[in-house]
Amino acid sequence: MEAGGLTQYLTRVQGMSKNIEDKLQALIASFMWNGNKSAVSPDWLQQPIDNGGKKLLDIEARNEAIDIMRVKTYLRGDAHRPRWTKIADKLIARATPKTENAMNEDLKTNMYLQTWHPMLSKRRSPLPEPLRKMLITAKKYNVTIDPPAISKELRRRMPIWHHKGKAAGKKAIRETQYTRCHRATHQVQTAGQMADYATTQHPPDHRDRRDCNCEVCVPLRARGCQYPAACMKAGRRILDNLAPRWDPRGRDLEPEDILDEPANGEITISRKLTTGPDIWNEIRIFGEERHVQDDPAIPAAGMANGETLVYISTHVETSKTDIPKLVTGLWYPDEPDNNTAIEILEQGTNTMAGDAAAILHALQRSPPMSHLRLKVLSKQLKKILTMDRATHENRGWLDLQYGKTLAAILSLIRSRPTPVTIEVVEKTNRHIQDAKALADDTDEATRVANAPAIQGDANFTQTGAKLACMTQSSLYKGIRLAKQPPGRRRSTQENMEATQEGVATISDRYPTPGEVWTSLRRKEFDKKTRTFLWKAMHEAYKCGKYWNHIPNYEHRGHCETCGTTDSIEHALTQCRASGQEEIWRLTKLLWQKRGLRWKRPTLGMILGC
Repeated sequence: MEAGGLTQYLTRVQGMSKNIEDKLQALIASFMWNGNKSAVSPDWLQQPIDNGGKKLLDIEARNEAIDIMRVKTYLRGDAHRPRWTKIADKLIARATPKTENAMNEDLKTNMYLQTWHPMLSKRRSPLPEPLRKMLITAKKYNVTIDPPAISKELRRRMPIWHHKGKAAGKKAIRETQYTRCHRATHQVQTAGQMADYATTQHPPDHRDRRDCNCEVCVPLRARGCQYPAACMKAGRRILDNLAPRWDPRGRDLEPEDILDEPANGEITISRKLTTGPDIWNEIRIFGEERHVQDDPAIPAAGMANGETLVYISTHVETSKTDIPKLVTGLWYPDEPDNNTAIEILEQGTNTMAGDAAAILHALQRSPPMSHLRLKVLSKQLKKILTMDRATHENRGWLDLQYGKTLAAILSLIRSRPTPVTIEVVEKTNRHIQDAKALADDTDEATRVANAPAIQGDANFTQTGAKLACMTQSSLYKGIRLAKQPPGRRRSTQENMEATQEGVATISDRYPTPGEVWTSLRRKEFDKKTRTFLWKAMHEAYKCGKYWNHIPNYEHRGHCETCGTTDSIEHALTQCRASGQEEIWRLTKLLWQKRGLRWKRPTLGMILGC
């Protein structure tokens, strides 16, 4: 779109003020409605096609995505980090409130790795406006580093001073002669350096005295450390102040990450959760902070005690009175008492959403010490949970409508001490047929009651998206998803219900709202027809009830010939003056020449054609 393309570069390098943003949004709305007043709000126009919108550019979200891209550049840790980021480091470090002025400025490494924060209010902040806006946007969408399981190398690379990983309930470390000695004499900057120094092994002849003559204390005193033993003890207290999840002295976390594919086609779903060694590659956006998780996410140890075998089959159940439903059967050949049918309350016809809900159901109810073996029909779902898992997780599951379900599945798999395997089987498999029959035979109320809550193990859940893997396009999508959807339009909802019922009368199938909205853009219709159908669905034409509340123009909303409200429905199907009767008579003749059964169209049938 012109408005986005022509402003992209200047917004990237200079930012865009709020008044320009508002003017640009008004220009876009004016263009969309040919200079007239908007009949449908911009919030609705910015919605996806299958939700009744036009996928119109959201300038505010686009500008926020650009701000986050600037944050991404600022948080680069390689040698090619731009010079402006180093200037920004100094400006941000100097912008802290008075309560943090006592903090040594040289210790302020990075606000995302430490506990200090700059002032961001427009009235008090000394930061340049583009930098302030960048940090506000990052805070709004929770740019943070807070992984559930942290590699030892990353824990060692974290700055030890004002460390963000302080354990819950612990007091902040105060400045003492020992902390000054750590920095000045021992050059301690990172958690790893502190761990190496504070855990130094003393020889047998060591004495916990200021004048100890052991081979460790003598060289340290020569370097300027007045009381090495007490200095090391103070260092251990600093490390003890950290949550175990961040403690560099903890063991390295190396969970099993083997995608073992035996000859029978089964593949083990990886339980890998530990971060890599690069701090800057683990910063995430759109996530949730783990306020109460002190311990690292490590599953309990144990050997598999038996196995649980489950076959999963999902199909779409259609009717003339309700939207298509995803109905799933879980068949346990060895445990018939566990056989279950579920129905998820999610619109759409993507059977993978039903399979994912069934896997979540199986995980929530299977014994943790049992080897869970999943048999599914979807090759794509298997690929998502195995080969493409890291890619989707790094993108925050933004590409998948049922991403929250998949995130919950992986959290439960990672929390189990035993493996979970998945295999694709054929539709003709006997147990798959049993699962389908079970779903068909179970009543709707029972299926809905059996649907699992989308809830995993919070300690093993990787929330948000990895900032280093995001593009402006994916950030824009995430920002749009984070926004509250617009309120429901009563007239649009009424027309949608009429359209669904109209389609059901001629096709024996009740469509989903997404299918209706998508059908309005079929290539068989020319541009004018597509525009008419969309505006009619939203009642965006100035007719009928539109004039009821405009003084001196109320008469325009009435049909003088018929003496009733002159709505779109009236003009298309009822009015004696619009010529609709003759149009439908000719249409009927043409229809019958094709040997098709004719039925007098209603507004719903017209909009759903």
